[in-house]
Amino acid sequence: MYDFAKIQIFCVFRIFFVFLRNYLMKKNMAREITLYPERASKDELKKFVEKRGYEKTKHLWDWSKGTLNFFWFDYDDYKSISGVELDIYPVSNEESLHTNNKWAVHVRNNYSGSFFDVKEFNEVIKQLRKRFGGIIMGDYGKNRYAPLWEDDSVPMQRGIECIYKYQKDVLKKVRHSLPDEIIQLTKSKNSKIESLNNFMKQQDPSRVIYNGLTPLLVSIVEYFLYSYFIVVLRYDLQAKQKIENLSKIKLDFSDIEKLEKGIYSKEEIVADQYNFQNLESSQKAFRDVLNLDLHNILHSKIIRKSRPRVDLFQLVSELIEDRHEIVHKLRLDLLLSKTDFIYKLDIVQCMIDTVTDKIENKYGFQINRDV
Repeated sequence: MYDFAKIQIFCVFRIFFVFLRNYLMKKNMAREITLYPERASKDELKKFVEKRGYEKTKHLWDWSKGTLNFFWFDYDDYKSISGVELDIYPVSNEESLHTNNKWAVHVRNNYSGSFFDVKEFNEVIKQLRKRFGGIIMGDYGKNRYAPLWEDDSVPMQRGIECIYKYQKDVLKKVRHSLPDEIIQLTKSKNSKIESLNNFMKQQDPSRVIYNGLTPLLVSIVEYFLYSYFIVVLRYDLQAKQKIENLSKIKLDFSDIEKLEKGIYSKEEIVADQYNFQNLESSQKAFRDVLNLDLHNILHSKIIRKSRPRVDLFQLVSELIEDRHEIVHKLRLDLLLSKTDFIYKLDIVQCMIDTVTDKIENKYGFQINRDV
């Protein structure tokens, strides 16, 4: 007789592990293809990929002795997300069934890679095969390449999306890193006991950590405003016209040198004239250069959680003031609980979303907000 209860349990676990495997493959794994050339020396392969812009790098994994590791990344117009890894390595005995050549080429690209990353992932193998012959083996079968999708993104969109996802990821890491409060006391209806409980909670060492993380939240606000300003300025034609003449901008010798070497852009020079930890200075930058009213954007967002009709501008201003009290006066708010800190974190995320919404609406695109 069959034990149907055990069979059902087995099926449930089987479905779960298949789902988990597929999820992990999408999240953490990568596309991989290997070319086994008909004829190619190590030096020929090296020169070919270097001509395509691949740069030598070190690899985390152990490869066979003599392997050359390369990396490609397109820094122009925010095209790349994860880039492409490429390895020229000596063929093992098992792989000699595919080729008589001594060297093979392995390419790898994260599933999170952009359209341009996957396009290069395919193209470098296609061109290598065209030049040196051979067969390819990989995730998509023999002599098959990674499927591409349609991409109609524009540079500003990709830049905003890149910064948005990075900030969201940092906020997520902060949220998951928060320690729980050590002193856990049961709420009491007796006012005297509750007052004593609140006093005891103020001695909780975790609250010092919450205070210490408050400046980090303001750093995220500053980075967000600074980076969005640069991206929009770089691709908004009307805004670019406002910075064509740099004569009114104060430059020192090091700025000019960086500008000439291409490691410092006009947009960065303009952005550095403003203090993005200060909402008034940020407003001036966004209004005068980008024609975006930052004050109006933040004032128009009403937050009703825990306090009636408080707008986002006021809450962000309070957060910046909290940071000032901690950094410059060493005043710790020992009433700041974990719940209170998470509320501050949500304010920062709300600010990022609100300004992103406005930029999307103004320029007519929509970013992918999934991390």
